[in-house]
Amino acid sequence: MTIMANAFETAFNARREAFLQRVEADGLPAEVGRYFWYHAIDLGDGLVTPGIFDYRSEWADFALPESFAGASVLDAGPATGFFSFECARRSARVSCIELPSLLGLDRFPGQTVEQSLLKIEHMMFAGDSTGSHSEEELYRLLLEGPYRFCEQRLGVEVNRRYLNVYDVSPDALECDGFDWVLAGDIFVHTLYPLKALAALASVCSGTLAIVERIPGSVEDVPAMLYTGGAVPEQDDVNWWLPNRACLEQLLRKLGFREVREAGRHTAIVQSSGFAVERTVLHASR
Repeated sequence: MTIMANAFETAFNARREAFLQRVEADGLPAEVGRYFWYHAIDLGDGLVTPGIFDYRSEWADFALPESFAGASVLDAGPATGFFSFECARRSARVSCIELPSLLGLDRFPGQTVEQSLLKIEHMMFAGDSTGSHSEEELYRLLLEGPYRFCEQRLGVEVNRRYLNVYDVSPDALECDGFDWVLAGDIFVHTLYPLKALAALASVCSGTLAIVERIPGSVEDVPAMLYTGGAVPEQDDVNWWLPNRACLEQLLRKLGFREVREAGRHTAIVQSSGFAVERTVLHASR
């Protein structure tokens, strides 16, 4: 679904141009202007990153606490870091996990590293996706650079760890469990969603908050919808959509006593107006 695409694109381009002008005027490193901003983040003094998703006024949609005072939070796959930094601002002790390399992204059997990186490059640079960027450069511009830039500007302290979601465990994170584990659009990008879900569940001692496109209802036959298609170059790095009944039963089997729909959120791509309806599930121990 697309909402007023031209208006969104025009406004997004204006915000991006204003950001680039500030980068130049403030004498910031030129590479900051090349970063891929997944989230819009207010860095203070009128500097706002031109994120393709802007959640700043939508906190209530996720049914998360207004204050995390005394609570620990794990942000799984933080991208630019909106949820990491917002939870820290709300007094949480925040940790996050990020891939150590784009080579760790799942690939369908038979897909090559080059095909995977080209898809990422196309997402980041659209018409300039020629395969000319190295994996290290793409990683820096997509994940490490934007996150670290925001972290430094905001002056927040987040325990950032580098490991694949499948490798998450109490031993790997040296913890007994987090009060909150946040998983937004994680499982859709995994070939083995149950393995990823079980890994995050293993470090959740309180509530696991899942924000995904989750079709169906609890009355349906539990199932996963395959969305990867038949062409290796055209799966957009997503393969499975567990329906609501499937996800709820898996969560209960993993030891969560209560699984409830806490809300709904419409994710709007700011550069196009494309909108995706997502369900917010909270699973509690």
